[in-house]
Amino acid sequence: MAFYDRIPQRAKPQKLSPGEVILPAFGVFVAAVCIGLLVFAARYQLRYRRFVNEFAAAVQTSNKLSLRLTWQGEELPVTREQASRLCRLITSAGAGKVQRSTPEGDGCRLDFGDGSSLTLWAVDIAEETAAKPTGTFIRYVGADGAVYQYDTDGLQFHEAAEILALP
Repeated sequence: MAFYDRIPQRAKPQKLSPGEVILPAFGVFVAAVCIGLLVFAARYQLRYRRFVNEFAAAVQTSNKLSLRLTWQGEELPVTREQASRLCRLITSAGAGKVQRSTPEGDGCRLDFGDGSSLTLWAVDIAEETAAKPTGTFIRYVGADGAVYQYDTDGLQFHEAAEILALP
């Protein structure tokens, strides 16, 4: 018998308990959700930064002859300084909630002459988390046709109207 005692015998496979299977699977699931949320937030922020950079570049390259402001069907004069002040106001308001559709009616449209345009509407913000019940819907179409549109309560339409001297 001593001879056979020295030969290692195969260990019997142990059965895994449900906790030993569920806990690692749950950990992988939580990690995947966290990574997905980080990617979504980064993508949202990168889109906003692209919009701000393109908008600022359009304002910088525009001149008095290329800038066109349309408000309620008529063209109004606008200067590059007014467009620059509006750009600073919009960027200081920060990113808002991205929307898929635009409001009804004509907005205040600013064309930059390179194919890009900015349109503003006064809107009601129906969000419970909104600090103010009204705000501005912003739609920017870049020279390449890329659209970025969102609403924000961080910018009131009357503030933009004052800068652009709208009647």
